[in-house]
Amino acid sequence: MNELTIILKNVKRFDIIVWANNDEVIMKRKKDILIGTYKTDKDKVDINVTTIDELSGKHWFFMQMIFFFVSILGIFDKRVKANIAKIDFTGTISLNKNETLEIALVNKSFDKPAFECNNSSMEIKLNRFYIDKEHNKRIKKLKTIKTIIWIIVIITVLLLLFMLNKKN
Repeated sequence: MNELTIILKNVKRFDIIVWANNDEVIMKRKKDILIGTYKTDKDKVDINVTTIDELSGKHWFFMQMIFFFVSILGIFDKRVKANIAKIDFTGTISLNKNETLEIALVNKSFDKPAFECNNSSMEIKLNRFYIDKEHNKRIKKLKTIKTIIWIIVIITVLLLLFMLNKKN
């Protein structure tokens, strides 16, 4: 049984999810370090590190609309950030019994690799830091729909007030 300890450094402001051989690795946060352990019988492990946000996933629109109405038409809803930076890191590591993989976020500019790895047996396939354009499209869609809902609510209230004044 091989054991891989994964240590991610300098990831304090990111919501990160780590996958090893398509299994989610439970990561524990200690300040700006995430630590997780993965056990396997295989000699090679595919590692995938990516960021997640509230507008990713297949039910993002439904969830945002629920939060919008529960927060009294968005008055108490938290704002969704535009131009969110995302990270993608994919690689394969060869294991020897107990292995430690230390990955540090060293670069937050968009044309350079995001992570640096301390393990020489790590074959890096993808390593990027980028702005998620799909996220920005979803923000525009949400803002448009929320504005339309607010306009409908205001028109409905005005019509109700007009009808009540007409009866008196």
